[in-house]
Amino acid sequence: MAARETMTVNEARLLVTGSSGRIGSAICDAAGKRYRTIGLDITPGHHTTHVTDLLRLNELPGMPVDAVIHAAGLHAPHVGLASDSQFTALNVLATERLAKAAKASGVPEFVFTSTTALYGVQVSTGQPARWIDETSEPCPRTIYHRTKLEAEIRLRRLAAPGFRVTIIRLGRCFPEPADQMIIHRICRGVDERDAANAHLAALGRTGGLCETVIVSGDTPFTKSDCVGLREDAETVIALRRPDIVTIFNLREWKLPRTIDRVYDNAHAKRLLRWAPRYGDRSILEELATGSSRVLPGSMPG
Repeated sequence: MAARETMTVNEARLLVTGSSGRIGSAICDAAGKRYRTIGLDITPGHHTTHVTDLLRLNELPGMPVDAVIHAAGLHAPHVGLASDSQFTALNVLATERLAKAAKASGVPEFVFTSTTALYGVQVSTGQPARWIDETSEPCPRTIYHRTKLEAEIRLRRLAAPGFRVTIIRLGRCFPEPADQMIIHRICRGVDERDAANAHLAALGRTGGLCETVIVSGDTPFTKSDCVGLREDAETVIALRRPDIVTIFNLREWKLPRTIDRVYDNAHAKRLLRWAPRYGDRSILEELATGSSRVLPGSMPG
């Protein structure tokens, strides 16, 4: 970030919204002693220093602030529970207001947690799996997707010299049964710790005034696998990762017959100089320790 030339890293002040949530708290954990972290959330939490409703926020807490990571918002589980107007107010209007406040206050870096869900993948029968990168066309299907996409659009308009914006379209990242998580991790999922490190890697990045990156785990698949993944995913998995087949057989888990999408994280790796560390192999280790990140396997054998 711009202030790095005049201060040591652990003197830099980082504002994280959603600091009591899953991703926000992981970002605060990852920030550690490298930053003085100011946590903002409507719900109290270990990392939350300011219990505040973003909809009522008039100024940035903890000023002066050297960077903002905005992870707060309504998410997919809130669809049907929160109204469309609530989604718009928090995900769009509050995001825009926060960014404007940061820009007006001279904050040079703004990182926004968006979602890969806005691609709204629906693959027609007979069509190959979709290979998704930053050039893929979004196809939002719910108010969650639409408001995240609208927030991205407004942030791009605000980006300017002295106010650099990074939009992180985050892959699937929540606790689920181990067998499902392993399959998702090799095509469209990401560990929350890798997600957190990607957000921090966006601070001080190279590139344009506004950059959009897909943050997901590494995949063993290639574009040439897309037809096979749609028609016979088991065979493609056996070709690319036979060890996964062995593990699934030993545990009597069922491999998926089809995979409809693969997320490409190559741009994020280049731009952010970041790489995921917690791939599918880490899931079994966490399952053995009873980690809350991983639930027992559920697919019938």
